[in-house]
Formats: sequence, C-alpha cells, structure tokens
Amino acid sequence: MDGFVVEKSSLKILARNIGIKTRCVVNKERGAEWVDVPSVRRRQPCLCDEEVQEVAKMAKSLEEKFGCAQDMEWAIDDDIPFPNNIFHLQTRPAKVQAKKPMSTADKIIDLIARRYQRVNSFRGGGEKESLNLGLKRPA
Repeated sequence: MDGFVVEKSSLKILARNIGIKTRCVVNKERGAEWVDVPSVRRRQPCLCDEEVQEVAKMAKSLEEKFGCAQDMEWAIDDDIPFPNNIFHLQTRPAKVQAKKPMSTADKIIDLIARRYQRVNSFRGGGEKESLNLGLKRPA
C-alpha cells in the first residue's frame, strides 16, 4: 500500500511511502479478479503526484463542506483523462483523526494524574476522586 502526506493549505506532497504490491484487482469481462502484479510494476506508485494532489483537494473540499475530517472513498478510471478520471464514491466523518502533539505542560499533567491515580488506587480510593491542579488543557 502506498501512503502520502500532503500539506493541507498548499497541497504540497511532504512525504511518500511507496509499498511493494504483489496482487491487484483487475476488471474482467464478467466481474473482477485478483491477479499477480508484474515484477516491473511492484515498486511503482499507484498514483502520480497530480492525482495525489487532486484527491487531497477533493478531501479538503469535503472536510470544509461537512465541517470535520472525512473518511473518503474514491476511484480512478485509467480510461478517462486526468482530472476527470477521479471519482468520489462516498464519504463519512472520520473516526480517527491525527492527534495534535502534546505540549510539555500536557505531558507533565498526564504523568502527575497517572501517578496520583496509581497512588490513590493503592490507598483504596474510588474512581470519583480526582486531581485538580488548577491547570487547564487548551481546547
């Protein structure tokens, strides 16, 4: 499987991880079939840079329209010229979003809270007890 990281505002490709493909699905006269990928194509990216950016542009547009990150399904038809060959199939709110990096203060708060919970459980404290350090995590 290939993976790409695209900067949201500029659509610049920041990173790419090209996987080794051994099997793929091809259309047949009646349905589709799994076949072996020829060795010369196993390390080639599935998408060209322009297709990656067009899919990212589509994802960005859907996120703006629906107000949250989307889990999007799309397809590319090699028989149609770019960019008309990219089709949006369906979308739904993403269940997993990238976590924002924790600040040093957040890490310290989490460590203190975990230690307090461990000490509290050894003392027989219930789950209702909590630690209030007067610090608030940024939203």
